Amino acid sequence: MTFIPMQLYFTLSLGSSLIFLGLAKFGATNVGSFKIWIAPPRQLDIILLAEKDVERVRQRDELLAKAKSMQKKLPWLKYDMKQAEYREAKEHEKTAAKEFDKAKKLLNELKEPIKKQKDEKTALDAKCKKVSNRINENSKKRMGLMENENQLEVELQGKYKEMDELRRQEETRQQKFRKYSEELAAAELELESLNPYAPLEDELERLRVKFLELDSSVDQARRNKSQAETEVKDKSSSLKRCRDRLKEMSNKSTKCLCALKTSGVEKISEAYNWVEAHRHEFNKEVYGPVLAEVNVPDQSHAGYLEGQVAWYTWKVVLDISLWFLLLL
Repeated sequence: MTFIPMQLYFTLSLGSSLIFLGLAKFGATNVGSFKIWIAPPRQLDIILLAEKDVERVRQRDELLAKAKSMQKKLPWLKYDMKQAEYREAKEHEKTAAKEFDKAKKLLNELKEPIKKQKDEKTALDAKCKKVSNRINENSKKRMGLMENENQLEVELQGKYKEMDELRRQEETRQQKFRKYSEELAAAELELESLNPYAPLEDELERLRVKFLELDSSVDQARRNKSQAETEVKDKSSSLKRCRDRLKEMSNKSTKCLCALKTSGVEKISEAYNWVEAHRHEFNKEVYGPVLAEVNVPDQSHAGYLEGQVAWYTWKVVLDISLWFLLLL
């Protein structure tokens, strides 16, 4: 038997089973009839869950149908909203156009005084500029006149100083003129009181001859002085040479060289001087002559050494290597 719940159900608890009362619909012939069906608890839970699912499906279908209907109405709703916005914008546009016309009219009314004021301002600016230019020109002229005035004042002060200086010079000149006039008058009086002029030719001739004699004596004295100076220089140079010669003679090396020279070695001095002049060119130290290098304070020892050493040894010049070889 097929059971389809329709309206309200009542459940009663009788022991271990439930009595289910409900209104059921069984086809066209059983409409309005009541059936009593007793079901166990587990099947009843299943039936209740199925009823809940059916109810949810029914609600879902209703919601889907409603959503579909709303979805169909959505474009028209959007159209109505846009149309309302359009009407509102149209009204705003009309209002703004009216306000714009009013503002334009007011602006046109205000432009005329503004333009008039601008023209007046332009005219006043031109006048102010003209006046300012004149003021600048006048100030420049005034500055130029002040500079000229200062320059002229400086020149005037200079002229005053020049006038004072000329006045002082004129006073000084007048004083000098008066003084010279007085001196001239005194000189004229003195000239009148002097004897007549007589030329002194003999006295002038005598003075000229005396001057020539003195001039010749001065020249002779100068020549004598230069000659004496030359002689003094010659004597000084000869004295210096003598002193140098005495120093050389007092030197031990010079004495030894003189002894060798007197003993027969005539060019020993030239050889010694050459060695001294070229000593820096030798590779090693050079000694000699041997007689100039030996110094024996005791005369007895010196005599013994002179008797033992051959005569030619005293005039030999040796370098350091041969000297050591000779000592060995």
